[in-house]
Amino acid sequence: MKRYIVGGYVRDKLLGKSPQDRDWVVVGATEAEMLEKGFRRVGAGFPVFLHPDTNEEHALARKDIKTGAGHRGFAFEFSKDVTLDEDLQRRDFTVNCLVMDEAEKTVETVLSERALHDLKNRELDIVDAGHFGEDPLRAVRAARFAATLGFSMTERTRAECVRIAESGDLSSLPAERFYAEFVKAFNAKAGGAFVENLHDLKALSAYCPALETLFSCPEKTEFHPEGHTGGHVVNALKWLDRNIGFFDLEKQDRPALYWAVLLHDIGKPLTDPKEFPRHVGHDKLGADLLNTDFCARLKLPSFTAKLCRFVCLNHMRFHHFPEMKKSKKLDFIFDIYKQTDNKPALFLAACLADRCCNRADAEWQKDFAALSGTFSAVSLKASAVRLTEAEIAETEPESRAEFLRQKRLKVVFDLL
Repeated sequence: MKRYIVGGYVRDKLLGKSPQDRDWVVVGATEAEMLEKGFRRVGAGFPVFLHPDTNEEHALARKDIKTGAGHRGFAFEFSKDVTLDEDLQRRDFTVNCLVMDEAEKTVETVLSERALHDLKNRELDIVDAGHFGEDPLRAVRAARFAATLGFSMTERTRAECVRIAESGDLSSLPAERFYAEFVKAFNAKAGGAFVENLHDLKALSAYCPALETLFSCPEKTEFHPEGHTGGHVVNALKWLDRNIGFFDLEKQDRPALYWAVLLHDIGKPLTDPKEFPRHVGHDKLGADLLNTDFCARLKLPSFTAKLCRFVCLNHMRFHHFPEMKKSKKLDFIFDIYKQTDNKPALFLAACLADRCCNRADAEWQKDFAALSGTFSAVSLKASAVRLTEAEIAETEPESRAEFLRQKRLKVVFDLL
């Protein structure tokens, strides 16, 4: 029985990163032998074991046998005779087939030369075209790995991914699997390149046809030099990739912000084509779309969906905030706090990504600081204002909300 470190840990270690989680493959062992050594089995599809001391995942070396359509149509062979090279041959990309021993020394395998060559040249190359296409999810993973690693795809990788997309095999993937890949890319600050790659591989429409239509929706180049809405959205996501750390968000809120940026212009293709490249009313049309079962079909969590709808409907209002009447500003600020669950930075960041994605300067940081300060001061001061018992008694029930609004406006007038 021998065990080896495989996959992303080895790849990232050789790239000079500091990976934390090690995955192991075990050669020459049976499930019974693993259990005898104190390993604990987890996972239903194929045997994965947790080490009794480190809790690191150990999988028996296996061969995958295609038995049906889709990403679940596999049987697995776990014989003690399955070799390390045979286990590696079933994997997706060469750079994920690098191996280390227990001392973290690289182990030479039949794929080592190819894998090290691709790692050095920062290329994403498939291990075997015959096996790669058996799992359509790999086309989506190719888009994500290329984005998160900053690698280019070899021509055969791209061609095989396009073939999978054009075959219709991606339609067999549950939306949850697509959603998970988006979140991984967003958490890796690679959202823009990921969406761009999905479009290039013709894989975006399998998850969301409405997103693909953005790339054929024309834009005024004086505002959006990319020439189409899809390019603008990609650049807004790339701006967020570069700057999301500035906003000091909770980790669990970051994907929601990315989704809001991704969907903020989803209504533009729904506007009158005769008016292109103008998109009058795209904010309301987009919000109306997001108020259908659209977000549920994408498997977006409820808060993410709420934020997306609010950003879509109100990002144009944000751009006109300085010219608003002070009463409208107060209403807008209260609405922002309510719809973002008291996290206005999410709305501000989404709108700044839309507005500033083609600017190289950092003036937006001053804008964010000023707006955040105003929003916070107005919200705190206005929220503290309440109707007195006498005012409640003297005011008709249907008039109390407006009376309170005017009272609050007087208190924060100079802040607006």
